[in-house]
Formats: sequence, C-alpha cells, structure tokens
Amino acid sequence: MNERPTYGLSRRELEQEMRWQLRKAPRNASDLPVFIGEVIVNIIDKNNAALAEVLAAQHPDEADGIV
Repeated sequence: MNERPTYGLSRRELEQEMRWQLRKAPRNASDLPVFIGEVIVNIIDKNNAALAEVLAAQHPDEADGIV
C-alpha cells in the first residue's frame, strides 16, 4: 500500500471517534436528527484541531493563533 501523508485524523481515528460519540445515542427517535448533527459537528471540530496542529508544525513562525 502507498504511504501518503495524512492531514487531520486518519480514517481509523475518525471511525473510532464516531463509535465513541454514538455510544450515547438517544432512545427517542425524534431526538436522533439533533444527536446526529451534534456527532458530525464534534467529529469535524476534532478533525479541524488535528489539521491546525499539522499547520502549526509546518509553519511555526505563522502558528500564532492557529491552535
């Protein structure tokens, strides 16, 4: 398999985070859309934080305010 540089979270990390978030799924079906939206936003936030860390490491002189 080709080794490509990764940015942000890996697929495995994203799947693990999703499983962790889904452990507290609501019992009421009417709460499901809001819950899924929260899960998606939380995963995107976590991935954005990982992306910011990569950018800060690549450009330490410009990192002020990235992380």
